[in-house]
Formats: sequence, C-alpha cells, structure tokens
Amino acid sequence: MKKVLIVEDEKIACHNLGQFLLKKGYSTSCAYTFTEAKKQIGLEKFNLYLLDVRLPDGNGMDLIRAIRGTQINATIIILTAYATIQNAVNALKSGADYYLIKPIDLEELLIVIRREEEHRSSQDENVSLRAYLSSMSSYDNLIGTSSAMLPVLDRIKKLCLSDASVLITGESGTGKELVARILHYSGLRRDKRFVPVNCAAIPESLLESELFGYVKGAFTGALQDHEGKFEYADGGTLFLDEIGEFGLSLQAKLLRILELKSLAKIGSNQEKMVDVRIIVSTNRDLKEMVDKGLFREDLYWRLNVIEIHLPPLRERVEDIEPLARHFLKQYAAQSKKEVPSLSADVLEIFREYPWPGNVREMENVIERAFILMESPLFTVDLLPTRLRNLASSAPASAEAKNEPLQKLLDNFEKTVILRALQQENGSRTKAAERLRISLRTLQYKLKEYGIT
Repeated sequence: MKKVLIVEDEKIACHNLGQFLLKKGYSTSCAYTFTEAKKQIGLEKFNLYLLDVRLPDGNGMDLIRAIRGTQINATIIILTAYATIQNAVNALKSGADYYLIKPIDLEELLIVIRREEEHRSSQDENVSLRAYLSSMSSYDNLIGTSSAMLPVLDRIKKLCLSDASVLITGESGTGKELVARILHYSGLRRDKRFVPVNCAAIPESLLESELFGYVKGAFTGALQDHEGKFEYADGGTLFLDEIGEFGLSLQAKLLRILELKSLAKIGSNQEKMVDVRIIVSTNRDLKEMVDKGLFREDLYWRLNVIEIHLPPLRERVEDIEPLARHFLKQYAAQSKKEVPSLSADVLEIFREYPWPGNVREMENVIERAFILMESPLFTVDLLPTRLRNLASSAPASAEAKNEPLQKLLDNFEKTVILRALQQENGSRTKAAERLRISLRTLQYKLKEYGIT
C-alpha cells in the first residue's frame, strides 16, 4: 500500500483528506506543523507528500529540499489557498510536481495522483536509473574525503539545482559519467531522460546523424525518419562524453543548437525547438585545443559555464582504502556473500600503485579478485601480475628501514617506469603518455638506468 504524508495545519481538513485517500487504497499520516512534518520526513519515507504552504511555524515549500534529499522519485503536491503565478513557479522550481489551489477538488487531486503514478511507472529506464541513484545514497558512490575531492563534492552539490552547462574534466576512469548522472538525477530534470553519448566510440561521419537525426531519403540508406539524441533527450540531459573528439564542422552545429535551442534533422529544413541541458566531459585539454585551432573558442566558453575537475586516483591516496572497501561491499552485496577483509599487504600495494586507469581500474582489480577469492580475506595472490610485481620488487621491510629515502624513491620510480614500458610492449612513446611525462624525460631516465 502506498504511503501518503499530509502536511496541513487545519486538523479537520487533514482528517477528511486522509479518509478520502484511505478509501482509495492509500495509507495516510498527518502532520500539523512544519516541525512535526520535518521530523516525520526524517524518520519515514512516503510515496506521496501533500504540503500546505502556510504552516504555523514555517513554509511548506521549505520541506521539499528535505524530501528530495533522500527521495528523488516521491511525488510532491503543494496545496495553497494563496494562489499566484509566482508561487506556482517557485514551487515547481523547488522540486514540487504539482501545485493545487484550495479548496481542493478531491476528484481532481485523485486524477493528478493517478496520472503521476502512471507517468512514473511507464518510464522504465528512468525507474531503473532512479534505483541506481538511490543506491548511491547521497553520493556514496562518489567516494572522497581527501583534500583533492572535498571541493569537487561541494561543487557538485551546489550544481544539482542548476540548469547550467557543465564541463567535467579528468583522466579516463575518474568517474566523469557518474558525476553527470548525479547532476541529472539530483536536479530539476530528474523525471526526464538522461542520455549519454560516447563521442569517441562513434565515427564522426555517423555522429552527426546520431545526435541530430535525419529524415527519410536524406541519404542512401535513410529508409525512414530517425530521431536523434537531442530530440530523444528533450526536457532532460544530454551527456556528451569525450567532447574533444568533435570535429570543427560538428562543433559549429552544436554551438548553433546551444544558442538557438533548435535543430533541423539532416535532410530537413524544418527547425524544431529542443530543451536539453548539456553536460560534457573530456580527458583532453580543451583550452590547449582552442589555442591550436582544434576546438572553437566560442563553443568552449558556451560549454564551460562551470567546470568540475576530477583528480586522478594517484593524487587522492587517502581515498584509496575507502574506495576499495566500497567496491568490496558492492560486489559482496551483488553475490550475497560476506564482505572480505583487506590484508595489510594489499592495502600497501594499493597505496603505492600509480593507478593509471584510476577508479575504473581499481574496480576491475577488485571484481577480478572477488571472482577468484576462496576465503574471506583479500590477499596479494589475488592481484593481477602488474600489482604483484610491485610487491615483489619492493625492498624488504628490514632493509627499507636502513635505505636512504631518496634511494627508496628512485627504486620506486624505476619500477613504475619499467612496468609502463612492459605494459606498452616496449613502446617508449606510449609509455611516456601513460606516465604523463615527455618522451625526452623518459629517455633520460632510461639512460640513467643503463637502458639504451
């Protein structure tokens, strides 16, 4: 049975409304003050909230944020006898779903409730993604207590109720799509679609038709009209992953859509208005691309209203252990097994390893270990070769105490460089890119090691 919280200071009206909904199959509770309502919201979750605006000790609309903080998909209906257009706009902007004027027409209220229930249940992909977001439990999947991550988390929270374009930067595997999803499903467009597009995975010749769509006969093989990603995301959010892969001609078309909020399908002269929030990500330096003439400066500033930079895992060592434990809990829950313990040796290796693949690589390592694990302890033998080699090449602890710090650092640097070369099959250019150093620096280091 679906649960309803009615927040109404007139006790008779609250009782009558509760009795009406009870007969329609709902379980109802009443709160007569702002304080009482806030307490109930903190203790219990409801499917539907009916909020009076004027309460003896507060404004009912101020409860919306508390509800949305834990329940993205609850239905919130504002009830008020003081109807103005501005109040209605403010209610909807704050996260309410409907705004009804007192005295309430009970049959109209029931129609509104049922319509919202049908709307939510019909959007299968939104339901599954809401569940996905709910499992994050207030950004739990975006682990970070390090000094590098705290400003990032703070900025994400501030942007949740904004509709501005966002540029998310960072290396591959740092969690850029996760941030984009959080921004969408915690924001004003959460009931609409979140549409991700991996620009690097689609040839540029096909990317235009995928984004903008086409009409029948626009080109050979266009046998019927095709809806593009912009149309499909109308009202919601379009996430363009690896925007740096856009060619200049495609950049110009994207800029036009952002400025005019309209598009024409390939092969059509008819313009169609689209309302889409744009979030983009890249692991490339767009400003450098602008300087080199590879990315339009006007588009860069249009996309980069707000930038969120995700630091690589090697710059947030404090987060490594919490992340590892988080993934262990995640895979344990999926397989309904006991959460394994991390051995001290594994944690030491995790902290020393540079994680070129960032959080994605760590998740991969832990998933692999979880599959191979036969006891409730995560030990070194479960690690892939590249991490086990790090353990075997480390100096013994007794020796390490007597080694000068600089020598220990030099040994570690040499181990990392040689491993990068091994992973890139001896290619010095690729190894330098992986290590994010210049080829000249890499060659100088190898010469120091006596490798020519």
